[in-house]
Order: sequence, then C-alpha cells, then structure tokens
Amino acid sequence: MNVQADPNKIEELSQQFKCWRRELESSYVQMVNVANRTAGSARSSYSEDSGVRSAANQVERLAQEIQHEARELVGRLEEQSRLLYQAAGEYRQLEREAERKLQSAESSRLPTELQRFISQGVHAGSGVLAPMSVQILPAMKQLYRIMDQTSFVRKLMDMLLSKQVAVVHADPMVAEWLRTLSGGTPVEKEAARLKLSTIAMSLTAIKEAQQEYSVYHYFGRSGYMDEARVRANEARVKLRALGVDDTYYNEQVKLAGMNLLDSLEACCYNPLKDDGSPMPEQAELLAYIQQAITKGQVDPLDALQYQLLEEKLRKIESGELPPTISIASEQVFE
Repeated sequence: MNVQADPNKIEELSQQFKCWRRELESSYVQMVNVANRTAGSARSSYSEDSGVRSAANQVERLAQEIQHEARELVGRLEEQSRLLYQAAGEYRQLEREAERKLQSAESSRLPTELQRFISQGVHAGSGVLAPMSVQILPAMKQLYRIMDQTSFVRKLMDMLLSKQVAVVHADPMVAEWLRTLSGGTPVEKEAARLKLSTIAMSLTAIKEAQQEYSVYHYFGRSGYMDEARVRANEARVKLRALGVDDTYYNEQVKLAGMNLLDSLEACCYNPLKDDGSPMPEQAELLAYIQQAITKGQVDPLDALQYQLLEEKLRKIESGELPPTISIASEQVFE
C-alpha cells in the first residue's frame, strides 16, 4: 500500500510531545515543592515527635524519587520531540532531492521498462515530452516516494541517530554498533539501536546539563548548579556502563556551546527564582530573562523587577489591568 508521510503532521506531533513535556515539568516541579514545604513545616512544628519527623523524611524521599523519574520522562519527551522535528526536515529534504532527480531526467537511474515507456512519449528529434508522458509524471514521482511508511521512518530515525552519536563515532564500541545498524540482521539492528539511543540520550543530557549549569552559574544559583551536575554525572554513568570511553564526555569535555541565550532553552528552572519554579512560557517573561543575560552582569534588582512584571502580567490576564501594547519595552526592564 502506498502511504506517504506528511512532514506537517510529523511537526505537529513534535509540538505535541513538547507540550506534554512542559505540562509534566510544570506539574512535577510544583508537586515536589509543595511536598517539601509541607514536610519541612511539619518537621518544624513537631520537632520533638519522632513519628512526624520520620513521616516527613519519607515524604521528602518519595518526592525525590518522583522528581528523578519525572525528569527521566521529561528528557525522553524532549528527545522524541526533537527527533520528530528533525525527521520532518529530513523528509522534506528527501522529497526535494526526488523532485530534482525527476526534473533533471536522470533516465540512466530509472528502470529499463520505465526508460522505454518514457521514450515512447518523446517526439522524434524534438526532445519534448508528449501529453502521454506528461500525464505519467505523477506516477513517476511515486517511484521516488515512500512505499512503506514504517520502513521509511525507521530508516530516517536511524540516520538521525547516527548523527546524534557523531561525537563518539570513533569509539570502537560505537563504531561497531553503527555498522550493525546499517548491515546487521533485524534482531542485531534492534539491539544496536537500543544502545545507540541510550548513548544519544545520555550525550544530550550531558549537553543540556552543561547549558543549564552555565546559566545558573551566571545567576548564582548554586542549588540548581548542583542538580545540573548530578544529571550530567548520571548520564556519564550510563555511557560508561555501555563501555564508551569517557574521554569523549568526561567533566573536562564541553559538549555545549558558550552562548547563554541559546542555553536558556535547556533550563528546567527559572534562574531569576530560587523556589524551583519552571521556566516561564510567556514571551515577556522570557524576554526579561534574556535581557538580564544580555546586560552581561546580574543586577540585584533583576529578581524583584521580574516579580513585578510577572504580577502585572497576572493582573492583565485576570482583567484587573487593561492589556498593554508592549510590556517588554516599559520601565520595568530598566
């Protein structure tokens, strides 16, 4: 059956994964914060009661476990969103290449039967396709399209997977799995695919943790810095367990770039707050954080002015204040 992939639909699915990621991240951060505050308050109020202290400690441990599992899932959702977005772009590229092949009439690459059929539709000596051959162009194009969507998507994802592990492709273990991915049996390919996927996700986790760390360091958020370091080290443990040489990803290797504005996208927490709040989604709030970075130096008043802007946006949304044309250009940024 001839089934074509729609890159627009693939991108829509990518955005859906991203929305799920944001919703999960926001909900688990809030839940963990509430649990920790409640446990802390109970411990302070009943400091002499060992039963309450024990229960509070258990709540905090459970919150930490939930946080760890949720972060794993958030990372997977983000990875799937990124892969789908890249897949849509790769698919469009393949379609453009197919169109170019057809337009350039590379008949030598076509099956002999198709060459003969095309030649029957060419006017003798004119080089112009007759109406008959023009009518079959859509059918010709289908020869370059994807007849089996499942096989195509799998092949495309494997291509993207190979790109994602490019930084460690010289490692003997990784090189062997890449060879298996292209020439092994179906069972061998699936095993190699699983290992390479783990490597890709771990490398991405290290890169994003390094990006987060640089942003949190700029804003002086030592607690967030520690969490980012822990996540990077957890990813390194997974890579070592697979036998990948750590010279490619140890703490001295920088997988992330140096641009703080680009690094903001990887941040789990709002660097202008110290209560574990997630990154904001409103354009005005994001613009404020970006401007705080652009200044090149953190101002002690940045956090306070951010809170004022956040409160103003809340009142506008609730109808307490009339909407403004451009909040980002107001005095609150100065």
